[in-house]
Amino acid sequence: MLRFYSIIIGLFFATTALGQSGGKQPENSTESRISTQIQLRLNKRWRFTLEEQLRLRFSTPIYERSFTELKVAYLLKKIRFGFAYRFIIQNDVDGLLQSIKQRHRWHGYMAYKFKIKRLSTSFRLQYQFRKQFIPRTHISFGPARHYFRFKTALEYNIKDWKLDPKIGIELFVRPLFNYPNNQAHRYRISIGTDYKIKKRHHLEFRYQFESEFRGWNPKTLHIINLQYRYILKLATRKNSPKK
Repeated sequence: MLRFYSIIIGLFFATTALGQSGGKQPENSTESRISTQIQLRLNKRWRFTLEEQLRLRFSTPIYERSFTELKVAYLLKKIRFGFAYRFIIQNDVDGLLQSIKQRHRWHGYMAYKFKIKRLSTSFRLQYQFRKQFIPRTHISFGPARHYFRFKTALEYNIKDWKLDPKIGIELFVRPLFNYPNNQAHRYRISIGTDYKIKKRHHLEFRYQFESEFRGWNPKTLHIINLQYRYILKLATRKNSPKK
Protein backbone atom coordinates (compact mmCIF):
# COMPACT_ATOMS: atom_id res chain seq x y z
CA MET A 1 0.00 0.00 0.00
CA LEU A 2 2.87 2.35 0.88
CA ARG A 3 4.44 1.58 -2.50
CA PHE A 4 1.21 2.55 -4.32
CA TYR A 5 1.06 5.93 -2.55
CA SER A 6 4.76 6.51 -3.30
CA ILE A 7 4.15 5.94 -7.02
CA ILE A 8 1.19 8.37 -7.04
CA ILE A 9 3.11 11.13 -5.24
CA GLY A 10 6.19 10.59 -7.40
CA LEU A 11 4.23 10.82 -10.66
CA PHE A 12 2.45 13.96 -9.47
CA PHE A 13 5.59 15.92 -8.54
CA ALA A 14 7.56 14.68 -11.54
CA THR A 15 4.91 15.78 -14.02
CA THR A 16 4.41 19.11 -12.25
CA ALA A 17 8.14 19.82 -12.37
CA LEU A 18 8.27 18.87 -16.05
CA GLY A 19 5.51 21.33 -16.90
CA GLN A 20 7.44 24.21 -15.28
CA SER A 21 10.95 23.42 -16.48
CA GLY A 22 12.91 24.98 -19.32
CA GLY A 23 13.08 28.54 -17.95
CA LYS A 24 9.33 29.13 -18.12
CA GLN A 25 7.65 31.88 -16.10
CA PRO A 26 4.21 30.41 -15.30
CA GLU A 27 1.15 32.58 -14.67
CA ASN A 28 -0.27 30.94 -11.52
CA SER A 29 -3.82 31.10 -10.21
CA THR A 30 -5.99 29.10 -7.79
CA GLU A 31 -9.70 28.43 -7.74
CA SER A 32 -12.29 26.30 -5.96
CA ARG A 33 -15.00 24.31 -7.72
CA ILE A 34 -18.10 23.38 -5.75
CA SER A 35 -20.72 21.21 -7.42
CA THR A 36 -23.86 19.20 -6.82
CA GLN A 37 -24.74 16.24 -9.00
CA ILE A 38 -27.89 14.14 -9.26
CA GLN A 39 -27.49 10.87 -11.12
CA LEU A 40 -30.37 8.67 -12.23
CA ARG A 41 -29.46 5.07 -13.09
CA LEU A 42 -32.35 3.44 -14.91
CA ASN A 43 -30.46 0.14 -15.11
CA LYS A 44 -26.90 -1.06 -15.69
CA ARG A 45 -26.85 0.54 -19.13
CA TRP A 46 -28.59 3.95 -18.95
CA ARG A 47 -27.50 6.92 -16.79
CA PHE A 48 -28.81 10.49 -16.70
CA THR A 49 -26.90 13.16 -14.79
CA LEU A 50 -27.73 16.76 -13.88
CA GLU A 51 -24.92 18.90 -12.44
CA GLU A 52 -24.62 22.45 -11.10
CA GLN A 53 -21.16 23.90 -10.50
CA LEU A 54 -19.78 27.17 -9.12
CA ARG A 55 -16.16 28.23 -9.65
CA LEU A 56 -14.57 30.86 -7.43
CA ARG A 57 -11.12 32.44 -7.72
CA PHE A 58 -8.76 32.98 -4.80
CA SER A 59 -8.26 36.54 -6.13
CA THR A 60 -10.41 39.35 -7.51
CA PRO A 61 -12.82 39.14 -9.16
CA ILE A 62 -13.91 36.16 -7.06
CA TYR A 63 -16.65 34.83 -9.35
CA GLU A 64 -15.18 32.91 -12.30
CA ARG A 65 -18.12 30.96 -13.75
CA SER A 66 -21.07 28.72 -13.08
CA PHE A 67 -22.75 26.16 -15.30
CA THR A 68 -25.60 23.71 -15.62
CA GLU A 69 -24.89 20.42 -17.37
CA LEU A 70 -27.15 17.60 -18.51
CA LYS A 71 -25.52 14.31 -19.50
CA VAL A 72 -26.78 10.97 -20.79
CA ALA A 73 -24.64 7.83 -20.96
CA TYR A 74 -25.14 4.31 -22.31
CA LEU A 75 -23.08 1.16 -21.64
CA LEU A 76 -22.47 -1.07 -24.65
CA LYS A 77 -20.20 -4.13 -24.32
CA LYS A 78 -18.11 -2.66 -21.46
CA ILE A 79 -17.69 0.68 -23.28
CA ARG A 80 -19.67 3.65 -22.00
CA PHE A 81 -20.79 6.23 -24.57
CA GLY A 82 -22.01 9.63 -23.43
CA PHE A 83 -23.21 13.01 -24.63
CA ALA A 84 -23.64 16.23 -22.62
CA TYR A 85 -24.76 19.82 -22.98
CA ARG A 86 -23.46 22.60 -20.71
CA PHE A 87 -24.80 26.15 -20.32
CA ILE A 88 -22.07 28.44 -18.95
CA ILE A 89 -22.16 31.91 -17.43
CA GLN A 90 -18.57 33.14 -17.26
CA ASN A 91 -16.91 36.25 -15.89
CA ASP A 92 -14.38 36.76 -18.67
CA VAL A 93 -11.43 38.90 -17.52
CA ASP A 94 -9.11 38.16 -20.47
CA GLY A 95 -8.60 40.50 -23.40
CA LEU A 96 -10.20 43.87 -24.07
CA LEU A 97 -13.88 42.82 -23.87
CA GLN A 98 -14.14 41.87 -20.20
CA SER A 99 -17.71 41.07 -19.18
CA ILE A 100 -20.17 38.37 -18.13
CA LYS A 101 -20.58 36.06 -21.12
CA GLN A 102 -22.85 33.17 -22.04
CA ARG A 103 -21.29 30.09 -23.56
CA HIS A 104 -22.67 26.77 -24.72
CA ARG A 105 -20.65 23.58 -24.72
CA TRP A 106 -21.39 20.14 -26.14
CA HIS A 107 -19.25 17.08 -25.72
CA GLY A 108 -19.30 13.39 -26.54
CA TYR A 109 -17.12 10.69 -25.07
CA MET A 110 -16.39 6.99 -24.87
CA ALA A 111 -14.89 5.37 -21.77
CA TYR A 112 -13.60 1.93 -20.85
CA LYS A 113 -12.83 0.58 -17.37
CA PHE A 114 -11.29 -2.67 -16.20
CA LYS A 115 -10.22 -4.11 -12.87
CA ILE A 116 -7.22 -6.16 -11.74
CA LYS A 117 -7.80 -7.34 -8.17
CA ARG A 118 -8.09 -4.10 -6.15
CA LEU A 119 -6.75 -1.76 -8.84
CA SER A 120 -9.20 -0.16 -11.30
CA THR A 121 -7.99 1.50 -14.50
CA SER A 122 -10.11 3.63 -16.81
CA PHE A 123 -9.56 5.36 -20.15
CA ARG A 124 -11.66 8.11 -21.70
CA LEU A 125 -11.63 9.80 -25.09
CA GLN A 126 -13.68 13.01 -25.36
CA TYR A 127 -14.39 15.62 -28.00
CA GLN A 128 -15.85 18.96 -26.93
CA PHE A 129 -17.08 22.01 -28.78
CA ARG A 130 -17.86 25.42 -27.25
CA LYS A 131 -19.44 28.54 -28.76
CA GLN A 132 -19.96 32.02 -27.37
CA PHE A 133 -23.26 33.88 -27.78
CA ILE A 134 -24.39 37.46 -27.35
CA PRO A 135 -26.42 37.57 -24.09
CA ARG A 136 -30.20 37.13 -24.53
CA THR A 137 -29.82 36.24 -28.22
CA HIS A 138 -29.06 33.20 -30.36
CA ILE A 139 -26.28 35.02 -32.23
CA SER A 140 -22.83 33.47 -31.85
CA PHE A 141 -19.56 35.31 -32.40
CA GLY A 142 -15.86 34.59 -32.30
CA PRO A 143 -14.13 31.31 -33.20
CA ALA A 144 -15.38 28.12 -31.60
CA ARG A 145 -13.16 26.31 -29.11
CA HIS A 146 -12.56 22.61 -29.83
CA TYR A 147 -10.64 20.11 -27.73
CA PHE A 148 -9.79 16.44 -27.93
CA ARG A 149 -9.26 15.07 -24.42
CA PHE A 150 -7.44 11.89 -23.45
CA LYS A 151 -7.70 10.75 -19.82
CA THR A 152 -6.26 7.84 -17.85
CA ALA A 153 -7.25 7.23 -14.22
CA LEU A 154 -6.27 4.78 -11.49
CA GLU A 155 -8.18 3.87 -8.32
CA TYR A 156 -7.08 1.48 -5.59
CA ASN A 157 -9.61 -0.22 -3.32
CA ILE A 158 -8.05 -0.41 0.14
CA LYS A 159 -9.46 -3.15 2.35
CA ASP A 160 -11.57 -1.85 5.25
CA TRP A 161 -10.92 1.77 4.24
CA LYS A 162 -13.49 4.24 2.88
CA LEU A 163 -11.12 6.85 1.38
CA ASP A 164 -9.76 4.99 -1.64
CA PRO A 165 -7.11 7.01 -3.53
CA LYS A 166 -7.66 8.13 -7.13
CA ILE A 167 -5.20 9.65 -9.57
CA GLY A 168 -5.80 10.89 -13.11
CA ILE A 169 -3.79 12.38 -15.96
CA GLU A 170 -5.53 14.14 -18.86
CA LEU A 171 -4.32 15.80 -22.06
CA PHE A 172 -6.25 18.60 -23.84
CA VAL A 173 -5.31 18.70 -27.52
CA ARG A 174 -6.53 21.56 -29.72
CA PRO A 175 -7.18 21.07 -33.46
CA LEU A 176 -4.45 21.80 -36.00
CA PHE A 177 -6.35 24.66 -37.64
CA ASN A 178 -9.03 27.28 -36.91
CA TYR A 179 -8.62 27.81 -33.17
CA PRO A 180 -8.59 30.99 -31.01
CA ASN A 181 -5.25 32.69 -30.47
CA ASN A 182 -5.35 32.13 -26.70
CA GLN A 183 -6.11 28.39 -26.95
CA ALA A 184 -3.20 26.08 -26.12
CA HIS A 185 -2.56 22.41 -25.52
CA ARG A 186 -2.94 21.61 -21.81
CA TYR A 187 -2.51 18.82 -19.33
CA ARG A 188 -4.23 18.18 -16.01
CA ILE A 189 -3.20 16.00 -13.07
CA SER A 190 -5.66 15.10 -10.33
CA ILE A 191 -5.50 13.26 -7.04
CA GLY A 192 -8.41 12.70 -4.69
CA THR A 193 -10.87 10.36 -3.06
CA ASP A 194 -14.57 9.53 -2.89
CA TYR A 195 -16.44 9.06 0.39
CA LYS A 196 -19.75 7.22 0.58
CA ILE A 197 -21.81 8.98 3.25
CA LYS A 198 -24.84 6.71 2.93
CA LYS A 199 -26.21 4.34 0.33
CA ARG A 200 -27.10 7.07 -2.18
CA HIS A 201 -25.01 9.98 -0.94
CA HIS A 202 -21.40 10.50 -2.00
CA LEU A 203 -18.83 13.21 -1.33
CA GLU A 204 -15.82 13.62 -3.63
CA PHE A 205 -12.70 15.69 -2.99
CA ARG A 206 -9.97 16.33 -5.58
CA TYR A 207 -6.91 18.49 -6.00
CA GLN A 208 -5.96 19.24 -9.61
CA PHE A 209 -2.99 20.88 -11.24
CA GLU A 210 -3.43 22.19 -14.78
CA SER A 211 -0.92 23.82 -17.11
CA GLU A 212 -0.58 24.90 -20.72
CA PHE A 213 2.11 23.60 -23.05
CA ARG A 214 3.75 26.92 -23.88
CA GLY A 215 7.36 27.93 -24.30
CA TRP A 216 6.85 31.13 -22.30
CA ASN A 217 4.41 32.31 -19.64
CA PRO A 218 2.13 29.23 -19.53
CA LYS A 219 -1.05 29.60 -17.52
CA THR A 220 -1.11 27.21 -14.57
CA LEU A 221 -4.08 26.53 -12.35
CA HIS A 222 -4.43 24.92 -8.93
CA ILE A 223 -7.96 23.58 -8.43
CA ILE A 224 -9.71 22.42 -5.26
CA ASN A 225 -12.82 20.37 -6.08
CA LEU A 226 -15.63 19.45 -3.72
CA GLN A 227 -18.66 17.60 -5.09
CA TYR A 228 -21.80 16.17 -3.51
CA ARG A 229 -23.42 13.41 -5.56
CA TYR A 230 -26.83 11.79 -5.09
CA ILE A 231 -27.37 8.49 -6.91
CA LEU A 232 -30.87 7.19 -7.56
CA LYS A 233 -31.12 3.63 -8.88
CA LEU A 234 -34.27 2.36 -10.55
CA ALA A 235 -32.91 -0.96 -11.79
CA THR A 236 -35.13 -4.03 -11.46
CA ARG A 237 -34.63 -7.65 -12.42
CA LYS A 238 -37.01 -7.21 -15.32
CA ASN A 239 -35.25 -4.30 -17.06
CA SER A 240 -31.65 -5.13 -16.05
CA PRO A 241 -29.51 -6.46 -18.91
CA LYS A 242 -28.82 -10.20 -18.94
CA LYS A 243 -25.40 -11.36 -17.82
